Amino acid sequence: MRKIKPLIWLHAIRVRRYLLSILSGSVTDSIWMAVFLIGAYSSQGPTYAREVFWALAAWSIIANAGWMIGGWIDYLSELGLLEPLDFSGVSPVVAAASRSFVIAIPTGLSSLFTLLISFQLGFNPLEISSPWLLALSLLILWTQATAYGAILASTVLLTSVPSALLDIAALAYLGLLLANYPAGNLQTFAFLPLLGPGYVARQCVSGKPPLGVFLAVTVTTIVLSLFAISYSRSVEKLVKKRAGYRAIALH
Repeated sequence: MRKIKPLIWLHAIRVRRYLLSILSGSVTDSIWMAVFLIGAYSSQGPTYAREVFWALAAWSIIANAGWMIGGWIDYLSELGLLEPLDFSGVSPVVAAASRSFVIAIPTGLSSLFTLLISFQLGFNPLEISSPWLLALSLLILWTQATAYGAILASTVLLTSVPSALLDIAALAYLGLLLANYPAGNLQTFAFLPLLGPGYVARQCVSGKPPLGVFLAVTVTTIVLSLFAISYSRSVEKLVKKRAGYRAIALH
C-alpha cells in the first residue's frame, strides 16, 4: 500500500495537468458515440437507443482501459522509466494498473456529453428499470477492464509491441456490444470477459436481469483478475531473466 499511494498521487497530478487534453479526447469520443446513438434512435426508437447509450458507456470503459493502462507502458518506455521503476521495487504493470481510477474521468465526461445530445434528440437514457443493477454491472466491467489493461501492459513488456497494435478489444467489442443478442441466452453471454457485464448493463435498461447473471460475471471477474496477476508476475520474471526491457516506439 505504501507504494500504491505515491502512484495514485502521481496519476492524480497528471490528470490535473492534462485535464484539457482529457476533455478534448472526451469530446471526440462523445461525437463518435453520438453517431451510433443517432443511428439507433432513428432506426429502432428510444428503448433501443437507451440500451445503445449504456453499451457505448461500457465500450468507453474498455477503450480507455486499453490506452490508459496498456498504453502507459509505451509512455514509460519512451521516457526510459521502466528500469528506474523496477530498481525502486515498483512493478511497471502495477504502476500502469494504478491508473484505473483515471478511466472514470474520460468515460464520465464523454457519457455526459452524449447524454446532452440524447436530450436534444428527445429521449432520456436515465430512464432505467434497474439503475442499481446497472451501476453494479458497470462497476464489475470496470474491474474486468482494469485486469484487461494489466494483461495488455504485460504483453507489451513481453513482446515489445506497442499497445496500439495489441488492443483489439476496443474496436471488436464495440460492434459486439451494439449487436442484438437473444435475451434468453444472457446467462451464457455473462461469462464472456468484458462483453458479459456490457450485455447485463443493456438488460438493466429495460428489465431486471436474474441474479444468476451477476454470479456469472463475478466468477469471470475473479478468474480474469487472477490470470492478470499471475500473467504479469510471470512476464516480469521472464523480462528480468532476459536482462532488461525492450521497446518499439511509434512516432
